Amino acid sequence: MPVGRACPKKLSALADRVVTNRVIKAENEKIAAIDFATAVETQADGKRRAAIKEAEGIKQATILEAEGRAEAIKTVNTAAETYFKGNAQLLKKLEVVQASLEKNSKIVVPAGSSLINVLGTLAGETPEAKGDEKTGKP
Repeated sequence: MPVGRACPKKLSALADRVVTNRVIKAENEKIAAIDFATAVETQADGKRRAAIKEAEGIKQATILEAEGRAEAIKTVNTAAETYFKGNAQLLKKLEVVQASLEKNSKIVVPAGSSLINVLGTLAGETPEAKGDEKTGKP
């Protein structure tokens, strides 16, 4: 064989190897791209599940807080029905009237009404009848 010439069989084998190497490299890149896409998808799915769990936790906390508030209201209501009767109610109404008067609240007194009757009405008492209390006549 002369020195400057290449054998066609060797060139063909070398070309086949180059092509084979390129095919293998392309397939490896394809597999790597698929693996990367799978990893990104898995990461996104993990973030989505974490956001869902966080939202469920917030929901549960809100429900528990609302149930606690409802229970507190129920307890206060039960206590009010049980212990807040008669004179206690009148005292509270008078305290409310006193507090409103201390804050310089304005009260409109209708013509022909007694100031005592208006304050009594604000406190939840029935106004006194004008005139004789025993007969109820004016």
